[in-house]
Amino acid sequence: MVPIIMFARTYSLQNNIWQTNTTDRLHMLKEKRIIDKDIYENLVFAFRFLMSLRFRTQAQQLENNEKMSNDLHYRDISYSEFHILKKVIEDIEDLQSKMKSDFRVSG
Repeated sequence: MVPIIMFARTYSLQNNIWQTNTTDRLHMLKEKRIIDKDIYENLVFAFRFLMSLRFRTQAQQLENNEKMSNDLHYRDISYSEFHILKKVIEDIEDLQSKMKSDFRVSG
């Protein structure tokens, strides 16, 4: 989730968008045509998907009196969720490449 949050923050700051919620920032980036509709929809889907996995994992930890964490273990998700997660990770890698290019970051 952090790469999506940082993407939204960085481009929002660059474009004078002052919303504090990640999905609101992404919406404004789309409205200002900084990102297109497809990128917006993919990012919002990815963000909400990751948040739901995180929430479910933390609810299970709470129920089992375990220490709360943001760790996700592949054995705790379904086959279809695993494939969605792989696609989300690919999309995040594309985002990171875009940011490196746009902001001339090496490494």
